[in-house]
Amino acid sequence: MFRSCAFCNAAFDGDGGPSGLGVGRRLAFDEWKGRLWVVCPRCSRWNLTPFDDRLERIEALARVASQGRIAASTDQVALIRWERYDFVRVGKPPRVELATWRYGLGQAAAFTSDAKSRWAAEWLTWPGYSKFWAQVVRNTMRKSDAKGVAVQVDQHGGKATVTLDAVDPSGRFLNQAEAEMTLIDPQLGSRKVPLTQTAPGRYVATLDASKSGAYHMELTQKKNGQVLYRQSRGISVGYSEELRLRPTNETLLRQIAEASGGTYQPTAEAIFAPTERTAHRPTPPRRPPAGDARASTGPG
Repeated sequence: MFRSCAFCNAAFDGDGGPSGLGVGRRLAFDEWKGRLWVVCPRCSRWNLTPFDDRLERIEALARVASQGRIAASTDQVALIRWERYDFVRVGKPPRVELATWRYGLGQAAAFTSDAKSRWAAEWLTWPGYSKFWAQVVRNTMRKSDAKGVAVQVDQHGGKATVTLDAVDPSGRFLNQAEAEMTLIDPQLGSRKVPLTQTAPGRYVATLDASKSGAYHMELTQKKNGQVLYRQSRGISVGYSEELRLRPTNETLLRQIAEASGGTYQPTAEAIFAPTERTAHRPTPPRRPPAGDARASTGPG
């Protein structure tokens, strides 16, 4: 590594810090294009370092720069102070992305940045910072069921059965309430389905779930015009039932063999053994080809 500026021949200051260059107190780097410079203390010109091990040095710089204090930043440039070193980060900033999705019965969230001052110090002063994280946590945390209400969804044979059990605050069954469900099918069609009371405190509805995809259900329970309970449920239907791998129905195969005069699971010897049985195969009459002299054309 060179020890002086290629433009003014002034000696570099510093020892390169985490870059391992051995020279430089002010360093600039571009992670996207893989470039690393030492900034001259006299003329402030940027000296491009050799390519030999540049990528490893840039990775080390980017790692410690993420822990430094950002003095100023734009869309393409950031001035960072870390201990006694000054870094200039050039190029696109680290991508920040928030993604949320449903996993099983829960909710997952991924935020590809930092919630402290390592990568986004100015973000901490944003008025909506606390509200943002509160909403992310609230959306991700487990939703507790309403007290006194339990919902169960069972799926079988292309049908889904929704069962709602409800009791009042005193622990008694909640009877004669209006229970209704709004169903959104995989084609985004919406319809309302009433739940019928079948037992003390129990309300049941059966749905057609033969189509593949996700079904979303919004359940509401009212009594005397007052909403007592709201909750969301969902089910996901995969392939059609006929495509599922199931055990062999040996009972049915035995019945078919018996009704047709066959044998269930015959051995190879039994299959190829000669028998006296014959099979009739109808053979259509062969039409003589055109021009055959033997073909009868009738009296002429």
